[in-house]
Amino acid sequence: MLDYDSFKKIVEESIMDYIPDRDNYQVNIHPVMKSNGKIYDGMCLIPNNPEASILPTVYLNTMYDTYQATERLDDIIKNTASILMDSKQKLLDSGVETLECNPLDLICGENVKSKVIFSLVNTDANSEMLSDMPSREFQDLSVIYKLYLSDLSNGGYATININNKIADIMGVSEMELHDLAMINTRNILPTKVIPMIDIIKNYVPEFMAASLEQMPPDEQMYIITNDKASLGAVNILYKDSLDKIADITGTDLYLIPSSTQEMIAVSTNLGTPDKVADMVYEVNQDAVREEERLSNQVYKYDAKTKEISIASDASIHRDIKDAPENTNNVEYDQQPRRVCETFSVNS
Repeated sequence: MLDYDSFKKIVEESIMDYIPDRDNYQVNIHPVMKSNGKIYDGMCLIPNNPEASILPTVYLNTMYDTYQATERLDDIIKNTASILMDSKQKLLDSGVETLECNPLDLICGENVKSKVIFSLVNTDANSEMLSDMPSREFQDLSVIYKLYLSDLSNGGYATININNKIADIMGVSEMELHDLAMINTRNILPTKVIPMIDIIKNYVPEFMAASLEQMPPDEQMYIITNDKASLGAVNILYKDSLDKIADITGTDLYLIPSSTQEMIAVSTNLGTPDKVADMVYEVNQDAVREEERLSNQVYKYDAKTKEISIASDASIHRDIKDAPENTNNVEYDQQPRRVCETFSVNS
């Protein structure tokens, strides 16, 4: 098996073999700061002339994860090239023409405000990133804003972060971005609430599945995400979804930050928040990528007051980046959207 540096070199040398208009581009590999200060090797294809269209940034680190799991190097390179070309066509079909590697011209489009969505990140772990973008604090988290560019053929989608420079060009304040995102996010990425037993019963014998269906509602877990299961934790900002779960359980809720992709809601009858927070910390250590960690805290939703607050204090001094990188061979989700998720925009 290739080590990462060898893999990176082969991808850089081979990717152009699968790009039809290869003469129009050159490979550029550059560091990209992801959530929680994680630095990835981003690879984009820079146009050699103004007539060529920008292709999205893909992340060699995530491609290497897939390679380690499958050892199918050629297929990974071919599939990545296919994603790049499909993304290019979708952007062209949506009216995006020639762009530089940092596609600021995109935001001048007529309908750009209808593309503003939001997501959640950990405030302390993202202080550097947050210093250059509109945001608002939400407990120990921060709401940030993105532009939704297009769907991808692999089930994911392409976005760019809205930094201060982009917000200035758009001529919008943080408050305006929040109001836009509150409407747009659920229109573009509809909220999805999934009882955990609906997932588990697909992997257990029939007699166990039948037993699970008899579990009382206040003993169950409920996944809160969106229809693409990506950056879906932000859906806890929509109180009507929380109210529906609270009505089912008949109690207030603990909200568990499983990752940036989803929250898990459980009844407050299921234990103390500090014990749940200890579980969250262990899961972050063992099974969640550093850039997908959201918090070690547990939140409480008060069904009467409609307020969310931090319920735990056992992990309040634990930085989410304290958890070491996974060394337990946990099998991560290897969907292509992890490889080609977003455009990189730097001021």
